[in-house]
Amino acid sequence: MSDRQEQISDYLLGELDATARADFERAMSADASLAAEVRELSDLVTTLDSLPDEVWLPETPPPFSLAAARQLDASDETRPNTDRTQQPKKQGRLQKWFADSFAVKPAVAFAAVALFFVAGVGVGTLTGGSDDSSSPLTATIQQAQLSPVGVDDAAATGVADVKKDGSVIRLKVSGLNPTDDDKFYEAWLMDENNGLVAIGTFRVEENGEATLDLPVPVGTDAFPIVDISLQEVNGKPEHSGVSVLRGTLN
Repeated sequence: MSDRQEQISDYLLGELDATARADFERAMSADASLAAEVRELSDLVTTLDSLPDEVWLPETPPPFSLAAARQLDASDETRPNTDRTQQPKKQGRLQKWFADSFAVKPAVAFAAVALFFVAGVGVGTLTGGSDDSSSPLTATIQQAQLSPVGVDDAAATGVADVKKDGSVIRLKVSGLNPTDDDKFYEAWLMDENNGLVAIGTFRVEENGEATLDLPVPVGTDAFPIVDISLQEVNGKPEHSGVSVLRGTLN
């Protein structure tokens, strides 16, 4: 990471002392791009920090040992301890995530996190998936009705609700073709010039339905179009060019 990126990481993780924190906040006041970058990542850090330990994976798998494998077969007493104290501490995992994510644009970092936590289950499942609709933080502040694009998913429909003061978008889709192992759907925010920001991926079962909460890394005034694409599992992060649902936030 660069010095700037390391400062952002340390600021959001609460690792700056009072003097350094004050200096950094003065720098944000004088640099709009720095302030915008911090805002993009702050809600995500809060979300990551609130997730239970069981959704985190070890940083690296243990090295394979043939002798250890034979011992495991011979006796259960030699099985490695899976106590959580052996897992990397959450703070260390967040720091590693920052180090890895700053190699790409913040929006791509959001998409990477969404892929990790959303594929197959959805962020809404991990965070409870329900809220108090009477709260101003959870009331719908923008909505888009999603309509089919093309003929592949002609029976599909959906709705996108922007909630939690604009930081979360809840997608509810139905009528989609079920995905197999080499396909998945991806949600995007799009501007009027076809600029795209990926916000999360998901798969659907035989019922063709999915409900999930995704982070909103950019302003929906600038990116008001919600697009759902069908993607191939090929390691390519760009839009496939195959949109199945689309709508504009009001």
